[in-house]
Amino acid sequence: MLILKTLALEPMRGYGIAVRLEQMSKGVFRLNAGSLFVAFQRLERAGLISSEWKATENSRRAKYYVLTDQGRKRLNSETREWGRQVAAIARILEAEEKVRQGMSRKDALRAVRLERGNLEVSKEAVRAAGWESIVETCWQDLRFAIRVLRNNPGFTAAAVLAIALGVGINVGIFSVLNGAALRLLPIPRAEQVVSIDQILHGRIKRNARNGSSMVSYSEYLDYRDHNHVFSGLLAYEPFVEATLGGGKMKELTGTLATCNYFDVLGEHPAQGRGFVESDCATPGGNAVVVISDDLWRGTFASHPSLVGKRIILNRTAYTVVGIAPPRFRGTEPIPSSFWVPITMQKPLDPWSDRMADDNLSWLAVLGRAQPGVT
Repeated sequence: MLILKTLALEPMRGYGIAVRLEQMSKGVFRLNAGSLFVAFQRLERAGLISSEWKATENSRRAKYYVLTDQGRKRLNSETREWGRQVAAIARILEAEEKVRQGMSRKDALRAVRLERGNLEVSKEAVRAAGWESIVETCWQDLRFAIRVLRNNPGFTAAAVLAIALGVGINVGIFSVLNGAALRLLPIPRAEQVVSIDQILHGRIKRNARNGSSMVSYSEYLDYRDHNHVFSGLLAYEPFVEATLGGGKMKELTGTLATCNYFDVLGEHPAQGRGFVESDCATPGGNAVVVISDDLWRGTFASHPSLVGKRIILNRTAYTVVGIAPPRFRGTEPIPSSFWVPITMQKPLDPWSDRMADDNLSWLAVLGRAQPGVT
């Protein structure tokens, strides 16, 4: 029964069973794996356990024993029978003690039944719930695990490192996923704003800068002017790199955006203004910029009259027309330090004229659904 009880927890090899029995009995049963071999054979022939050869934690082959369904039924039956026998022995011993104390045998037996009757019912209820056994088993498993890890410091260090690395990677992946796909944008009525991807079927040759699902500027204008689902459609290029000049040399990551960017998102700068249609009227004709609250507070030390001043981005002077509110950092997981009109693409990046390429995927598109559209 003890072997079956040990295997009820998990498949184990002979040595592990011997160690577990010693732990569970608190040193009363001290056996070696060899002395248990005959018992294993008898139990296996009876169909109560099965065995298979597997690799150990030290990459050695060893025979592991597994409790079968028939063995589990036998364990439950013998456990109940053992409980009845222990209770009967206890009653007899208590009755003999009362007889030695001067009670008649009849009165002693009656007293034992009265004292132990309710106690046995309570114990049986506890056993049925399983809490007593579960707690004890978990404690024994914990002690056994600590002992094994202590005896194998190399394996322990590798296991802890692997677990820590796995947890770190999963936390990082979830953080990016949460920021990119799960968490709503911190804007008014964010549930109405959706991302729009373009899927092209067939064998089409196409240039792609930020992803094949993005659109060209001409395609964006066509979608914006001919859709009946969205109250507003904006486009932007994320992760635009620029160097801040003018004595405050710093590498920045910003956004090229259509001039309805802030209007569609429902966000308005905390100071100054956002973009207006005239800012996007002519390619390269209106060098204005909205900067983030972090850039204003950090690099420009919260300059009270920065709006209306000029800053240098990639050797081009831009007039600061607005400062974004503290809670708004853009529409991507990586915060944006600035926003400039999309028509300033070529002055910001002279080596490429993306505005004129109708076959280039480079703009992400967001739309705010009209009321009642789901």
